[in-house]
Amino acid sequence: MSQETIVGETVVGVGTFLSEKHILKWVVQDFAALDQKPGESLELPPMRCHGHLWSLVLYPRGNADTEEDGGWVSVYLKLKQASKKVCPTGKMKAICNLSAGRETDC
Repeated sequence: MSQETIVGETVVGVGTFLSEKHILKWVVQDFAALDQKPGESLELPPMRCHGHLWSLVLYPRGNADTEEDGGWVSVYLKLKQASKKVCPTGKMKAICNLSAGRETDC
């Protein structure tokens, strides 16, 4: 059985106008085998939350262009498309908590 590594889990939408909390979860299998070099990114498939389309941008070796792999990982939550119905101005504040870890069978 292959192990999966959770590279991003974020809570979106807790705030003044949207009190309902949503959890978006992206899973990357075999994280160590990703072949991106430092400074190269991988954008994970988008998900919809509160009408908006979000994706996770992952830099498996960090977003700095360095000669060495310093063991860094950079993760960014990206708003791909704002819902004009929910947010007519397109401006918003998202509160997110990112966490990473390994999923295991209990």
